[in-house]
Amino acid sequence: MNQSSQKSVRQSSAISPEKIRKLDLRGLRCPMPLLKTKLALKTLAADEMLEVTADDAGTRKDFPAFLRLSSFDLIAEQVEGDCFIYHIIHDTGAIAPITGEPSLRND
Repeated sequence: MNQSSQKSVRQSSAISPEKIRKLDLRGLRCPMPLLKTKLALKTLAADEMLEVTADDAGTRKDFPAFLRLSSFDLIAEQVEGDCFIYHIIHDTGAIAPITGEPSLRND
């Protein structure tokens, strides 16, 4: 299991269901899914997670690229049928790997 998978398992399980905000972007095409996600992230509390559902295949490249440059983390990405589901949280900094492997971050 790689570090990003460990991070996803660890952080997804720590978020209570009432702290998950859902954003359904099915039917929207580029650039609208990314723009609407950016707007939703502006109001996301530090203890909340945004779950985005989209059916635009362009989000598979756009979301990870944007989030790498932002103060948010993509902690999970799933494909269900022709939908893409993303779980996004505020960047929490370095997280120690579960297996005791050395961290990839150089703080």
